[in-house]
Amino acid sequence: MNQRMAWPDIARGISIVGVVILHVGLVVPFGWETNIALANEYLIPLRMPIFFMVSGFFSAKILQYRFAELVTRRLWFLLVPYLFWTPFELWFKSLERWYGNGSPMPGRDFYYNNVLLGGSMYWFLHALILFNLILWASQFLAEWLRYVLVLAIIVCAPVIVPVVSEYTGLTFLGKYSIYVPVFLLGAYFKPMIIWFADRALSPGALVFTLLSFLTARDITSWVWPQIHDIRFDILQRCLSALLHLPLAITLAVYVSRLPIVSQFLQKIGQNTLGIYIGHQLVVTATFGFFILHRDQEISWDATSMLYRPTFWVISCIILGLGGGYLFGKLATVPVIGWTLHPPAINRLTSSETSQQLTEASYRLKQT
Repeated sequence: MNQRMAWPDIARGISIVGVVILHVGLVVPFGWETNIALANEYLIPLRMPIFFMVSGFFSAKILQYRFAELVTRRLWFLLVPYLFWTPFELWFKSLERWYGNGSPMPGRDFYYNNVLLGGSMYWFLHALILFNLILWASQFLAEWLRYVLVLAIIVCAPVIVPVVSEYTGLTFLGKYSIYVPVFLLGAYFKPMIIWFADRALSPGALVFTLLSFLTARDITSWVWPQIHDIRFDILQRCLSALLHLPLAITLAVYVSRLPIVSQFLQKIGQNTLGIYIGHQLVVTATFGFFILHRDQEISWDATSMLYRPTFWVISCIILGLGGGYLFGKLATVPVIGWTLHPPAINRLTSSETSQQLTEASYRLKQT
């Protein structure tokens, strides 16, 4: 990727670093009270919207895919890591809780339900599978109808989703309906996003970004509290996600001009899958099993720095990012690496392969 287009990977890098800090803050006792966790809260409106927008941005090409190509060139690389690592992460975390406080290990239904409904740390893979299917299906719509689809999701989701979720148990619909418009617009408006990113630091673009941010802030802090209707929570959060996108893009473009920081975040952004899957496993395997459940509690009153929240938040962030990055290198290891980056199967749908299979089938019938 050339320098001009470094910002998408940097945006994903910012997002994944924020996610790691969030998860560490929830795992370490009083971790959410540390200055690092409090500073990370400023990324909350940007973190997931920019991740899904960039994911849509890179998925625009599937609008030209046949269904077989969608499965073999896109969904295959999401399904394999999701189906392998989700049950393992659920089991590993349950094992830590059993080890630490004697919590019973869950039954088989626990794993089935959470894998099927995206109820795990790896819900973003579950979401991307569904979002890619929706994006691919939208290729059969006229271009203007695609924009109507996005608008319909934004407007109708607050009314439909709560009812459907209640009667079907599809609890993920509320969260997904917030981010699927962002994902779709990332694909549909890819040329416009590139155009904006090229001018993101110009005076006019900065004014637009500021106005968009202030509008999002007013919706979140003033308009929404006046409504007092839970049905509009989805609408408020979706609008907030969309309105924060200019700021997220501008931040990524600005960071791309900072030599050392940009290189670090770009490297992180190019290894998102390994870090996202691996960081929680590494933190559980180290801090979870060996520190969290010891007799000496982690608290602000601890006399030793080794048992204060800030020390372990910093340590777990380093463990999560470093261990997660190394975890991603498993993709280069035969067999086990296939669970992160499975071997390509797109040749199965190529015209040459199809012809060979047809000829083989014909010869088989002749014998």
